[in-house]
Amino acid sequence: REALQLARIAQASDVYHEQLCEYLHSLGAQGHEELLRVASSRVELYLERKDAALLWRYYALHDRHVDACYVLLTLADDSSSLLTLEERVSLLASALHSAKTATVGGPIVDPRASQLIREVSDKLDVVRVQMRALEELRRAQGRGDAQQREASRAEALTLLNARLLTLNEIFNDVARPWHLWETELDALRCASYRDEILVRSLWTQIIKQELSRGAHTVGPAGVQHRVSSLAQSLHFSDMVFPVMFLVDFLERVSFSSREESDAWRSAPLAWVFEFFLSLGYDAEQLIAAYIAALRNADAFEADTGVSSWTQSSSTLRHFAGVIDTALEALVRNSESPAHTVQVLRAPVAVLLNDLRTALRALPQDLDGAALDDVLQCVSAAQALLDVR
Repeated sequence: REALQLARIAQASDVYHEQLCEYLHSLGAQGHEELLRVASSRVELYLERKDAALLWRYYALHDRHVDACYVLLTLADDSSSLLTLEERVSLLASALHSAKTATVGGPIVDPRASQLIREVSDKLDVVRVQMRALEELRRAQGRGDAQQREASRAEALTLLNARLLTLNEIFNDVARPWHLWETELDALRCASYRDEILVRSLWTQIIKQELSRGAHTVGPAGVQHRVSSLAQSLHFSDMVFPVMFLVDFLERVSFSSREESDAWRSAPLAWVFEFFLSLGYDAEQLIAAYIAALRNADAFEADTGVSSWTQSSSTLRHFAGVIDTALEALVRNSESPAHTVQVLRAPVAVLLNDLRTALRALPQDLDGAALDDVLQCVSAAQALLDVR
């Protein structure tokens, strides 16, 4: 403090100020705090030359939050530094805080602040995709020669950690070559880019991967957890979380798995419907998804053993059973059953009519018991609509 008092006396001595700044800087944290308190253009110039990490703190301490934001952006973007990706994320988060701070608290708001908030928010969105790529690549299981694969993966990990990448670099140079399906979805979301075919293909791979990890033996819990956590991290964006497709796909997986696994047979019949309800989708949306699924006569993109729900009496029995079970649970658990029925009556009527049409189109020599089960489910669902 005595040194600072002397500095104020010796205003004309640039050499003295330089020596004083060097001295305080050399003291470490305590000297840094004293240096930051001095509101002086000479201190500012010194920090610009010597220590950008202290410079942004200097600006923030003296309410120059926009200037602090610019310095933080420069630090985060500096590809020559040895910062980790996590440290760059932290710098960007501080930059966003500085930009937001600049918009409040004072009589005059710096006009640059609002633009900076948008710019830094966009950068953070991209860098979070990069973080996902880094985490997913660390878990990735590559193909081919193990030694060559590990060397290539180490190179990709180094790239992800070395600097901030563009979205194109993340997608084309890392995510696509390494089959980082979650990262690809996140990159599409971040870019607001619609590609329904690619998105469906990526979800197919993700769910198949989860099934290959043992979901066939433990039932649908693993698939539910994977889909739920990924959907939340993707902010349920309809560009990359295709509810219509996923309802249909998971229902087909459920049907096929029930044929092969006791763990799946013991799961609730309507677990797919209940799962999407738990994610926040309403019953009307889901009924619309089931109508679309039943009408989807084209060959399905993924190999689930079900090319079409109308292919046999057994597939229709599963489908009708799901609708009957889901509808009965909705009405039973509703605080206002009459209102629930009123809301769902029209779309469910369309679905049941489609089921009757599909039944009539089936050959009559098929499994009679299965056909009777379908008719019974349709009749039970219709009764729920008619009684209330």
